[in-house]
Amino acid sequence: MNKQIKIDFVSDAVCPWCAIGYTRLKQAIAKLNLVEEVHIEWQPFFLNPEMPLEGENIYDYGTRKYGRTKQEGDLNRANITQLGNEAGFTFNFTDNSRVLNTRDAHTLLDFLKGTKEQTELKEKLFNAFFTEQKDISDRKVLEQLLIDTGVKVPNISKILDDQDTQNRIANKVSHWHSLGITVVPTMIFNNELVVNGSRTIEAYKQILTELVSSYSLTA
Repeated sequence: MNKQIKIDFVSDAVCPWCAIGYTRLKQAIAKLNLVEEVHIEWQPFFLNPEMPLEGENIYDYGTRKYGRTKQEGDLNRANITQLGNEAGFTFNFTDNSRVLNTRDAHTLLDFLKGTKEQTELKEKLFNAFFTEQKDISDRKVLEQLLIDTGVKVPNISKILDDQDTQNRIANKVSHWHSLGITVVPTMIFNNELVVNGSRTIEAYKQILTELVSSYSLTA
């Protein structure tokens, strides 16, 4: 197959369902031997656009945003952890886990748009935040993650503080909202098929298989 499958993956790095959805999608792509044919472009979405730089304790966040009790929060995270394990992704939630501001993380992802390093950085952000419990709002942490992808920049603050980039990200977020996207993960396949939420590996395989079949029919 010569044609590419483009996936605009709208997500936030602190969204556990995005990590699960991506892990399942990645496995579906591998099982169908479509690694070279599928191109993922990560699109910004702020789950918590007003989150302060210091973040918020995960229990306080759950109570404030969703009205959850501590017990309900624990059950929710236990479910997420189990689903993550089944998919092959590790969540290490603790009582001290925090929900963080992701503006700088989105800025670095935008900086890497159009490169394979963008997906590598997104994977590292998921792992750093959920598995290693690192503060991905900390610029030193972000700089190290960027270096770990093989990208070195002389001044990371110059990238993160660039107003044109901030405006571009804000416009992208507004664009997705204007299309009715209010939940993440949301994946847009080839600018046409919109898939909301985290689906199963088999569901992603079916979607990809149908796209490949449509290419074969029109070739």
